[in-house]
Amino acid sequence: MIRNFLKERIGITPGELKDKIDEKVPTALAREFFFALGGIPMICFFIQFVTGLILGAYYMNYSGELANGLSATYISIRNITYEFPVLNYIRGVHQLGANIMIVSLFLHMLRVFFTESYRRPRELIWVCGMLLFFTTLGLGFTGYALVGDQLSYWATQVGTNIAAATPVIGPFIKRLMLGGTEINLYTMPRFFLLHVMILPLLVLTPLIMAHLLLAREHGISYTGRTEKSYYSLVPNHIFNEYKILWVLVFSFVAIVYFFPPTLGEPANPFLTPEHIKPEWYFFPMFHFLKLVPFQVGILSTMGIFAVMTLWPFIQTIMEMFIPLNVVRIIAFTCGTILMVVCMLFTVLEALV
Repeated sequence: MIRNFLKERIGITPGELKDKIDEKVPTALAREFFFALGGIPMICFFIQFVTGLILGAYYMNYSGELANGLSATYISIRNITYEFPVLNYIRGVHQLGANIMIVSLFLHMLRVFFTESYRRPRELIWVCGMLLFFTTLGLGFTGYALVGDQLSYWATQVGTNIAAATPVIGPFIKRLMLGGTEINLYTMPRFFLLHVMILPLLVLTPLIMAHLLLAREHGISYTGRTEKSYYSLVPNHIFNEYKILWVLVFSFVAIVYFFPPTLGEPANPFLTPEHIKPEWYFFPMFHFLKLVPFQVGILSTMGIFAVMTLWPFIQTIMEMFIPLNVVRIIAFTCGTILMVVCMLFTVLEALV
């Protein structure tokens, strides 16, 4: 009866829906972790969404002073950190989830790049993935700014100054983000809006849907392997992802128990810290900008990001004039150099 009810009203039964969304997944994906990294960022996004909702209920996104010269943002984070142990636990899981999401996205991109899983007809899957990565970095930046302590305040100042160096539209971007030329009463509400609505709901969610739909359309790429054994996406692979979810949750809880989040001194616009640093995932760009003239560094970074995003199409054009094996050597060499330099700059900046 339920089957006929659904068939009459929505034109499809649960069994037919399963057949439409189901696909055969290479069994090796269940045992080769490096080929199954794509699901971890999605799981982390779910964890971020849930923990973010809880934290948002206790967060005050007002930059003005409430008491003793402290901003509302800082007071709310201080209360979460020291007055409500459970909320501080959730804050720690939220912070850790952001880091793991970025790491897993980076590793997934490395796997896709070095196995050439971006080749025709999967170019747009790669483009969506790169945009997902950049958006996730934006979420990390806006989230760090919401803490309201000394380091987050000055990291926000540095980050918006870097954005202001973008040719033509840079100053406009900075004014749009800050609500003026400097951090003011309008800044935190704008960053809060970016962090909880614009980036996750209006940018990240559509990109995730597009990425999944394109991956579903072209199938799972298992480049360079011949796989004769397959298992079902629904429910087998979904159940595997469900298990990963709980492994991550319990791992996060255990790590946060031993390394709970802390809070620095309140933001002071008149006292510049000795060492201003962004979050670790911005270390490569931050260190690179120290080594070259500022404007050159900004333009170079933008160029690298553009080449990375459009690489599948660039490689296709190169193959029209250069032998395939030579193009693959160039791609492998450039990718390896970029990966090593990013890791090296991260380590060097962390040691400063």
